[in-house]
Amino acid sequence: MDVYELIEENQHLIDDIPPIKLGDYHDDPIRFLELESWKQAHLVNWILQRLVPGTKINTSRSSYSLKHYFSDDIDGFYINNGAFKGAMLISGFSVKNESSQNWYFNITKSSMKNLNKKFVTV
Repeated sequence: MDVYELIEENQHLIDDIPPIKLGDYHDDPIRFLELESWKQAHLVNWILQRLVPGTKINTSRSSYSLKHYFSDDIDGFYINNGAFKGAMLISGFSVKNESSQNWYFNITKSSMKNLNKKFVTV
């Protein structure tokens, strides 16, 4: 399955999240769906190349801090917290508390070391 098919197949995971409070526009995972399709694919690929789902929620990095790793990457671009949260759902990660502004995910501790690694993107 290519990344575009993965995004289409898992879009319901974003749609299933309860609406956020008014005023938290940039933290809503639905923002991922507003990205251009190539940006969606690039972001999901970046996540899949670096992070591995684990069995426990990892509280060492929140969605807000993780989005900065992507934005600061040489091939990255600005995204808001909500877009990153949506991309993590699409990529198959679980969330600790969907009502929180900043989410924590089930990322293996060992894969967190990949956040600063450079990978070839296609």
